[in-house]
Amino acid sequence: MQVLFVLGSFVGWWSVARADEPLTIPLTVEAAVAEALERNVHVPLAQTDVAIAQAHIAEVEGERWPTLGIEGHLHGGYPSTYASGDARLQLVGTVPIVDASASAEVRAAKLAPAVAEAEVAIQKSDLAREVRTVFAEILALESEIALRDAGLERLQAYVDLVSVRQRAGDPVAGDVLRARAQQSRSEAERAGVEGALRAAEISLNGLLGHAPDDRLVLAPLPDPTPPSSVAQAWRRAPELLGSDADIAEAAAEIAVAKGGFIPTVDLLANAGAEPVLGSSFDAPANTGRGVGVEGMLELAWPLWNHGATRAQVSQAELTHTQAQQSKDAVAHDVELAWSHARQEVDHLAQQVAKWRQLEPLALDATLYAESLYRGGAGSGLDVMDAYDAWMEAGLSSNEATFAYRRAEAELARWEGR
Repeated sequence: MQVLFVLGSFVGWWSVARADEPLTIPLTVEAAVAEALERNVHVPLAQTDVAIAQAHIAEVEGERWPTLGIEGHLHGGYPSTYASGDARLQLVGTVPIVDASASAEVRAAKLAPAVAEAEVAIQKSDLAREVRTVFAEILALESEIALRDAGLERLQAYVDLVSVRQRAGDPVAGDVLRARAQQSRSEAERAGVEGALRAAEISLNGLLGHAPDDRLVLAPLPDPTPPSSVAQAWRRAPELLGSDADIAEAAAEIAVAKGGFIPTVDLLANAGAEPVLGSSFDAPANTGRGVGVEGMLELAWPLWNHGATRAQVSQAELTHTQAQQSKDAVAHDVELAWSHARQEVDHLAQQVAKWRQLEPLALDATLYAESLYRGGAGSGLDVMDAYDAWMEAGLSSNEATFAYRRAEAELARWEGR
C-alpha cells in the first residue's frame, strides 16, 4: 500500500508539473483547410454577396405587393385664370394586378443567390488549394532543412577527419579547403531555406486567420501514391455548378425582357380632400371637390417604342446563348486542368518512388568514399563527388515530393474538394 501511495503521489506531482507545458497537437492538412474556410478574412466578403442577393429577393417581391402612401401637391400662379391656387392631400393605394416583367424579375432574383453561392464555392476551392500547397511547401522546406543538417553533420565529420590527417603531416591542404568551402556554401543555402520556411509559415498563418508570427506544428502527409480519383470527378468542380446557375438566371432575364410586350394592369384607390387650399376644383387626378374616395383601374400597354423592347429581348437571348456556350468552354477547361493534374500526380508518384530508392544508395556511396579516404585508398575529390550526389538525390526527392503535393492540391481543386 505504501508503494502504491508513493507511486500515486509521484504520478500526481508529475501531472501537475507537466500541466504548465503547452500540449501541441500537430495540425493536419484537412484541419488546416477547415480552419481556413472558417477563419480566412476573404471568405465572409464573398458570402456577403449571397446575403445581398437574398435581400434583393425581398425587394422585388415587395414590389409585387400593394403599396400605400400619402400624396399631395400645392401649386399656384398668377393670374388665377392661368393657374389657380389650390392643393390636394390624399391617401393613395396601388395594387398590381398584371405585370409580367415584375413576376419574371421575382423568378430571376430567386436564382441570383445560386450564382453568388457558386462564386463562394469557387473562392473556397481556390483557398483550399492554396492552403494545401503552402502546407506541403512548409513540410518540404522542413525536410530540406533536415537533409541539409544531416549533410552538414557529415561534412563536419569529414572536415575533422581531414584536419587530423593534415596535423599528421599529410598533404591534404586542398582537401581541407574544398571541404570547408562546401561547408560554408551548405550553411548559406540552409540559411536561405530557413528564410523561405519563415515566409511560408507567415503565408499559412495568414490563410488560417492566425497572427503572422504564430508557430505551426504540421502533421506529416502520407506517402505519394498514384491518383485514386474516379472518372468524371471533374464534373464536381464549382465552376460547372456556377455555369448552370448562370444559364438559369439568363433564361429568367429573357422572360423579364419579354414582359415588356405584355400589358400591365394596376388598381389605384385614393381617399382625401380636394382642394384643401383655395377654391378651384381643377386639381389633376381628381375632378371633384370635397372629401371622398376614388378607385381607378389603370391599363398600360406599350404598342411601339422603336424596337427598344425587342432589342432588350434579343440581348437577353444572346446572353442566354453565351451562358450556354460559356458552360461548354468551362467544362472543357476544367476537364483539361483535371486531366493534367491527374497525370502529374501519377507521374510524380512514380518519380518520387525512384528518387527515394536512390537516396539510401547515394548515402552508402558517400560513406564508402569516406571509408576509402580514411584508409588512404580514396581521394578528397571522390568524397566531395559522393557527397554532392547524395545531396542532389535528397534534394531532388524532396522537390519531386513537393511537386506531387502541389499536383495533388490541384487535382483536389478541380474535383471540388
